[in-house]
Amino acid sequence: MNAVLKVFASGILVTPLIFASGCNSLMGSSGNTTAQTDDDANVNPQLKKDSPQFFSKSGAQGCATGAMAGVLACLFSNSKNKLACSVAAGVGGCAVGMTANYLLDKVRSDYHNTEDQLDATKAAVQENIDKTAKLRDLSARTLKEDQDSVKQLNADYEKGAVSADKLKAKDRELTANIKFLTEKKGEAELKLKEVQTARDGVVKDAGGEDSMTAANVRQLKDLDKQIAELKQNIDDLNTNIVAYSVSRDSLSVKNA
Repeated sequence: MNAVLKVFASGILVTPLIFASGCNSLMGSSGNTTAQTDDDANVNPQLKKDSPQFFSKSGAQGCATGAMAGVLACLFSNSKNKLACSVAAGVGGCAVGMTANYLLDKVRSDYHNTEDQLDATKAAVQENIDKTAKLRDLSARTLKEDQDSVKQLNADYEKGAVSADKLKAKDRELTANIKFLTEKKGEAELKLKEVQTARDGVVKDAGGEDSMTAANVRQLKDLDKQIAELKQNIDDLNTNIVAYSVSRDSLSVKNA
């Protein structure tokens, strides 16, 4: 019994660590819950200031719940190394708790008919459409500024007007921007998965599309259009990230 209690206590102790590391990393580099890193210091201030947040406190609570579930499953499993198992399962549980079923569970809990559940899911998708559009447009603006800056730096470097250190500093800045935007894109992709899971869950609960009313089917088609728009916004953001990488790699210092 003492051994079991000891392992259980270890699990309780490790869960906050999982929450602090795994969950915060999933919530992105720009949130207040994430420690500042060297890369963060090099990110374009406009990106950090104006980028939308995809996960809220409710998402963090979902992370903690998912992490604890993963830890407890390991503690009572046959795993020889329960602590290592708990860490791995806790981080994985955090991701599940924050994303895949979070919206579906909330929609099921708050609304009790298909019409309201579809409306709630549509509202969640629209919120993320707005956020991804804002991030896409913001990244496009900073990308244009950085492309112009790289072009000027390369020209000045070729003329001997600036040192390689200036280009290396720009390289660090662009690398930080790429990392920041890639993390944001990852958050947006998790939200996309979340709304897709909610969409499918609501349809399944209704007995499938064939069992839905004509009005519900129209709602579903509108929802599917919204999800496609959200996916397109994420794809456009990825295009900007790729362009950022091309701009960074065009710095003359790469070949110096």
